[in-house]
Amino acid sequence: MSALSALEKARQKFADIVAARQQWDVSVSVTAHALTPAEAIGKPDRDDFPLQTDHEKMIEAEVLGAKGQAFTDRPGNFQGTLRDVLDLSLDTNRNRAFFIATLNAAAHHAGITARTVHCKDDEPTRCARRLAVSLKLQRPDAKIGIIGLQPALAEAIISKYSSEQVILSDLQVEKIGTAINGVKIRDGSVDNFSVVDDADIILITGTTLVNGSFDALFNYLTNQKKDYFIFGVTCAAVSSLLDYNRYCPFGRNR
Repeated sequence: MSALSALEKARQKFADIVAARQQWDVSVSVTAHALTPAEAIGKPDRDDFPLQTDHEKMIEAEVLGAKGQAFTDRPGNFQGTLRDVLDLSLDTNRNRAFFIATLNAAAHHAGITARTVHCKDDEPTRCARRLAVSLKLQRPDAKIGIIGLQPALAEAIISKYSSEQVILSDLQVEKIGTAINGVKIRDGSVDNFSVVDDADIILITGTTLVNGSFDALFNYLTNQKKDYFIFGVTCAAVSSLLDYNRYCPFGRNR
């Protein structure tokens, strides 16, 4: 029997919560819509975040007044109940995004997780700088791998360390092979394991949960006993339910 994926484990725990709260047959409205960059992240002090380049979109689910968001390259609309969401097949990026955004909203409403709405304006840059400073203070000689390019984060880490101490990968074809401050971006479809091999600390975008690459990557890095953080709002509820290390200091609750 194959091991359950992170999302299947989260689904089981989520189903237990819904059952305990007797919400199986309660008509709960769940909507998801693609947010504009301004709605999702406000007016940041730079213009190269993935949301601003049309590479990714943010969807937002609302459950009993609580909101949850998720990044995806396959945005869409959904209306249904928590039962409907729990019954979704998790074999496409779109369905995984619907499930994760809804899980974030429902877990927030239940008090299980927090910071399920993306930070805005100058907060993404402050977030990146805070992590870079913290890592440098704690692990000054470490090599840092970033899987899932977030330019502000990459630049902040490189500025505190050096180009020789940072390894980057991404799935965006236009970015692969280019460089940020002297660090060449590897192909995330084939090189993520090498990022884990070469780094001491791995920073993983929560979007890997949506695009289906998370489980193989996470299993590999845990087998290699590498330190890690999953960053962003997408991973909020899954991280809380499965006790994963999450970094998202400026995420909002509404």
